[in-house]
Amino acid sequence: MKTLQNYFDAKNVSPDLQKLIFSLLWAGANFYELTLFHYDFQNFYADTTNKSGDRQLKIDVAANDVFVGLLKENDVSLIASEELAEPMKGKSGGKYAVAFDPLDGSSIVDADMSVGSIVGVYEGDSVIGRKGSEQVAALAFVYGPQFTFFITVGQGTLAGVYRPENYPDDIAEEKRHDQFYVSNENVTLTEDGKYFAPGNLRAAASESWYMKTLQEWIKAGSTLRYSGGMVPDIGHIFIKGGGIFLYPGTAQKPDGKLRLLYECAPFAFLVEQAGGKAITQKGDRILDITVEFPHQTTSIFLGSKNDVEKIIGKIKS
Repeated sequence: MKTLQNYFDAKNVSPDLQKLIFSLLWAGANFYELTLFHYDFQNFYADTTNKSGDRQLKIDVAANDVFVGLLKENDVSLIASEELAEPMKGKSGGKYAVAFDPLDGSSIVDADMSVGSIVGVYEGDSVIGRKGSEQVAALAFVYGPQFTFFITVGQGTLAGVYRPENYPDDIAEEKRHDQFYVSNENVTLTEDGKYFAPGNLRAAASESWYMKTLQEWIKAGSTLRYSGGMVPDIGHIFIKGGGIFLYPGTAQKPDGKLRLLYECAPFAFLVEQAGGKAITQKGDRILDITVEFPHQTTSIFLGSKNDVEKIIGKIKS
């Protein structure tokens, strides 16, 4: 397999952006190898809540600490995390602002299911007032039987895998990067997929279009793939080459619960670069939504183009 370094060199990705992406990959690898495998699941909850009012797990805090620690060592002007009430300043004059969900799916980690991390990268020193279309890179990591990743730098979406080697401590950093391989440098979503990952199923009780759509998928023989984790579910769509993930809102909570900045915008970038579509329940393009505050939420429908367009048509009809 081609190394990620070879891919970046062929795509003429800037050295600064390469360095940041590799640092993010190492943050994911360090968390995967040093924290996730040694976590005490008998001592689950922290004594804190995040900005959205969710009770934090100690592993959420641990993941956040790993990412923040490595980002502070990079040319990063702003660090915005789902686990922080407000973004924190990085290096003065830093080139990039980074927004991330350090551990997506933490509520299912004690059940030994795959979880992951989501990252969006912007040039500059702010994320407020920005649109997802301004991202220069987006990444998603899946922590499962192996550490896999999906990356876009605006030149398509790639899938890759981490294959750790036992290198001596004094080996050059560039050589260590060769542990990240590209398994598919052109992830492409078919226009019609056979998989569906329906989030917020409770909404089907009040939203008739949702119940009807679920029944139609089942009758059509579509395949349900839903774990309760956004990263593994969308990762499955990337690997299989098509499908739809959705998290709709309701009349009481029209914008759902997924965060625009930390989750939806990065995945929308990855999906569009793979030839898919990512829109809100109203049909607005996710990447055109302006971030007004860090923990802003949005409904989201993304994946194969025709699947997304069909379901939005049902809502509007």
